[in-house]
Amino acid sequence: MNTSANSRSSRWLAMLRACMALALLHGCTDPPAMKDAFDRGWRHTRVVQAKVGAEPIPHIVKDCRTEFAADTQRRFAVVSYSDGGHQFVNRYVALVPPGLAVDMGAVYQVNINDCSSAWYRLR
Repeated sequence: MNTSANSRSSRWLAMLRACMALALLHGCTDPPAMKDAFDRGWRHTRVVQAKVGAEPIPHIVKDCRTEFAADTQRRFAVVSYSDGGHQFVNRYVALVPPGLAVDMGAVYQVNINDCSSAWYRLR
């Protein structure tokens, strides 16, 4: 019975050490480049509506359609993003880069400060 208790104790201790090591490593995984990119406006976004016309869209933070002439042939999509949490709650009408096939529900990295920025698919 003593062997069983020692075995459980050593497994528990190994698990505790692994958790502590993971916590220490996690603190080192947020490189300054990621914070700088976030500060410049880069956000992980999820496509909510793949095509947007001229109709008003309620509850949006920014609408890139206002930055371009109405007679140009540009595609817009509604994306949702987060300002630091894990939920995509803010909505944004973004200019879709030419030639990009937009997948509903896909996650892209988009610059919410620059309507002409490229999109980078993450998943």
